[in-house]
Amino acid sequence: MVGIEVGYEHVVINPVSGGTFEYLTDITDCSEARKSSRCYSYLGKRLYKDIDSCKLFFTKSNLYKAPLKFLLVMEPSRRLNVIFLFSIVSFIVGTSTVEGIVIDGFETETNDRFSNDSSFIANDFNLSGVALSDNGRWVTMISPNVYISSEHFRPGSGQNVTFYASNDPNGPTVTRTTTATQERVGDSDIWIGTIDSPLSSSFAYYNFATQNTTNNQTVPVLQDDESFINSPYFEATAFHFGRSPTSWSISQDIAVGQNVIDHWFGEFSAANTTGEIAFGSTVDEEGDGNYVAFESFWEIGDSGSPVLVEDNGELVLVGTGWFTTGNPDRNGFAYIGNYTEEIETFLEAHSIPEPSTYAVLLGFATFGLVLYRRRCRHAA
Repeated sequence: MVGIEVGYEHVVINPVSGGTFEYLTDITDCSEARKSSRCYSYLGKRLYKDIDSCKLFFTKSNLYKAPLKFLLVMEPSRRLNVIFLFSIVSFIVGTSTVEGIVIDGFETETNDRFSNDSSFIANDFNLSGVALSDNGRWVTMISPNVYISSEHFRPGSGQNVTFYASNDPNGPTVTRTTTATQERVGDSDIWIGTIDSPLSSSFAYYNFATQNTTNNQTVPVLQDDESFINSPYFEATAFHFGRSPTSWSISQDIAVGQNVIDHWFGEFSAANTTGEIAFGSTVDEEGDGNYVAFESFWEIGDSGSPVLVEDNGELVLVGTGWFTTGNPDRNGFAYIGNYTEEIETFLEAHSIPEPSTYAVLLGFATFGLVLYRRRCRHAA
């Protein structure tokens, strides 16, 4: 049982399998115990300010396994007295409800990919290798036919995925289907799989982080290449992807914010994964040292979304959305670089070149076969 102490009172949340949580032991008990209280559920910056709306949210939202940060306070003025003994949100969604990523200063022109506006914050980069399956799971390509996602929020086999060649919602697209060739990467929350046919050169795939980062040692930093502070991604500004706060079709429901990678979670356990390395990005406010424009905070539906960092004009996949924590708000993501061997082994076994390359290779093979046959005939 995990307790959250509030003032002089106490409410209990039950962990369930995989490190997720039920909402409350009993919402009726909550109501009876707090006849003079208000019930607050903090999720996506929303406050449910009375016991009825709180109860309605818990019972009608269909987020049956979604872990939530849950607060009960006597009065709004006493919120600062809340002591978090445990607070975590991982992104297992229920049957229907998805929360849009929270982006500071959000505007559809600057943050929605398919607004197709020149002010879009990632307009200088090719995002054609990032997509959502038809059941709302994230897919990020690392070869023409191999994708990365989240173990606890993966597409599954047989899901259609629509890729857009540009940010134009009416532009060229292709649809591929996820195959049964997919697996967990080590014991992590990273998932790797294939689509049924490789994408053409009109669509991007991304390099991924390869440097091991296994500790947070700071002294002496020069003697430890695997320290977080020596990572090329320490204090790098990263694009964080999530479902949009505005209304789009699933395949176009992509919004982008930014955060600085500034936190080492170390060995973390959440959403069916235990004791694996996680990096984090703090949600800063204007005036904080690591504040950047369009600070973002993941919500329900954002698990498996890519964390992409610019490196010499190209995007590199550093991690995938895994969980968030509160007090302070942080995004936690599975770090790709610690699983290079497993990912490269999968690529060697299952990666297929894009069609034009495959055609060239087939042409060389055919040419070689013709020469071989001619030589055989000549010898005869």
